[in-house]
Amino acid sequence: MGMVKQDLKGIATDWGAFPGENRVCCIVEGSPLDVVKMTQQHMPYVGLKVHPVAPVSDLHELLKHMDG
Repeated sequence: MGMVKQDLKGIATDWGAFPGENRVCCIVEGSPLDVVKMTQQHMPYVGLKVHPVAPVSDLHELLKHMDG
């Protein structure tokens, strides 16, 4: 939990556990390099999956592009 508390002082904005499961979720705002730097400290202890999320403004631009 010490590393989690440190992450929350940095680029992590939220952290929580799925009740009844051995899994957690962490919300991070930063560049891909920032995320890799933060997650590397956890690698010896846990396996991680990173899912990038695009903001609404990017999705709006994508949809405009798709419409031609």
